[in-house]
Order: sequence, then structure tokens, then C-alpha cells
Amino acid sequence: MSYAIRTDGLGWRAVASPDDVSADEYFSANLPPDTPQQIRSRIWDAIKTHRDRIRFEGGVLVAGLWFLTTAQATSEYSALVLLGAGLPGATILRADWRTMDDTLVDMTPDLARQILAAGFAQVAAIDDAAQAHKAALYASPDPAEYDFSSGWPAIFEV
Repeated sequence: MSYAIRTDGLGWRAVASPDDVSADEYFSANLPPDTPQQIRSRIWDAIKTHRDRIRFEGGVLVAGLWFLTTAQATSEYSALVLLGAGLPGATILRADWRTMDDTLVDMTPDLARQILAAGFAQVAAIDDAAQAHKAALYASPDPAEYDFSSGWPAIFEV
């Protein structure tokens, strides 16, 4: 197989012969290595995927316990805060609420508010970490070697 490779480095396509190459391409029997721009784009996509995974699956730590941070769980915490509006903060809205490690707790308006507040802080910290990794990635002279595995907020680990 042969290739028509764009001279701007932004892509290639398979061709049968040099006659199939346009003026802004060159003919090659081999694929070119990825450009730093392509590598950065691919790694930035991986950073965003990791960011979203820990945002929605990583949980949030409140009072020594880990609580879910899925969209459904966040909606439930919001509903509990609304249900508990005007009630004493220690009122049990639901007994035996299951945490991420299967501990059972009594869900109160105060606890639901704490979980939501911690969740918002966690989202901000996760987004800040992702942006810091993006800046470091784009400043890296060797983006293929960039490691974004550290520098994230703590998440629930089984």
C-alpha cells in the first residue's frame, strides 16, 4: 500500500500510485510518524477521558466515607437537600444509605449538603488537574513521553 501524505502534516490517505497525489501532498510507501500535534491531541483526548471517568466514577470523601458521584447520585443528593429544607439538619431522611464501600449510614439534610459541596469542590479540583496536565502536555518537548497519571484528586479505590 502507498500513501499520499499532506504537506501540512495533518493527515494522509491510501493511494494506488504517485499519480493519485495532489499538489499539497507527497507520495510515500510508508506512513509518516505521528506529528507532535497529533500526539498531543491523542493524549489530550486520553486526559479528558480520565477526567470524566474519575469525575463520575471516582466518588467523593465526606466524613471519612466515600459517596457516589454519578449523575444519578448527584440528583438524589439534590432531591434530599430539597426534601430536608426547613428540617433540622440531623433529621434522618433515609436510613441505611449505602456508601461506595458498602457502609450503611443515615442520610440527613446536613450530610446531603456536605456531599454536594464536596462534590462541587471535587469537580473543580479534577478540572484544574486536567487543565494543568493539558498545559504541561502542550509545553512538553516530547509529548509522546508525557505521563498524566499523577496530580489528580484522591478517588475511591476498591
